[in-house]
Amino acid sequence: MEENNNKLFNPLIKTLIFSGSVVISGVLCSAFVTEITDNGIVMWGNFYKVTSFWLIAVFLIVVFIYNSRLYKEEKKIEKFYNEVYCSAFMKSELLPAIAEYYKQEIQKGNLGQLKEAKSVFKDLME
Repeated sequence: MEENNNKLFNPLIKTLIFSGSVVISGVLCSAFVTEITDNGIVMWGNFYKVTSFWLIAVFLIVVFIYNSRLYKEEKKIEKFYNEVYCSAFMKSELLPAIAEYYKQEIQKGNLGQLKEAKSVFKDLME
């Protein structure tokens, strides 16, 4: 599921979706104006009665949902441009696994691992 979501955020796919949405919105808006025009007069009072209005509404909701997901994904990626955040993220992911490894080694009686563990943790904290 995660892999499929990432495909939607591929630059080529984003460009194709944007281009397609421009074409679709143009066609829908033209259809809308055509449907509410009677003998060259735009009948704004009929806007909610035509199908194209509701298609535009659904289309806007779909575009909004896609763009809000795109925004959230880009905000997540943006965090990794920050070196401090990356370092903290790496430590939060690695430290528990490293601690568990050395805990098991020391429990097996490999007390020499304690000194190595201290060195590894010290290096990670710099």
